Amino acid sequence: MRLYQYQIWFPVPVFEAWRLECDRRSVHAATFLRSLIHYYLLSTREPAPLQNWVWEGKLYRGGLKEREAEKAVIPHGAKRALLRRAVLRGTRSSHIVRALILAAMRGEYQSLPLVTSGMMYDDESRYYTGETRSP
Repeated sequence: MRLYQYQIWFPVPVFEAWRLECDRRSVHAATFLRSLIHYYLLSTREPAPLQNWVWEGKLYRGGLKEREAEKAVIPHGAKRALLRRAVLRGTRSSHIVRALILAAMRGEYQSLPLVTSGMMYDDESRYYTGETRSP
């Protein structure tokens, strides 16, 4: 299985809140991020994609000088499935992952199954990509 290092950039205040949420849940941040992506790819639920970070009533736009990155190793198949799903929705994969992260920080996904990269699929067709298939 080939692996890809997924990376998402946070404004510093949101990154600090993300890390506090991970500590509260007693989970490594990379594991939590990978598990959110895997859970999303297996489900048909579509969060509203977010072009900007919105946290505690503050809007953080792109191009921030002070920012932090979170990284998680995922299979290339999961990366392709995430990209296909984003393209079908007319957005970027980072906008979807941003929405997942913020939902988790608001208390959603309390019983999220945690996964390692080896538990994820390298075959994107095993994930829900939002495409309709012909019989």
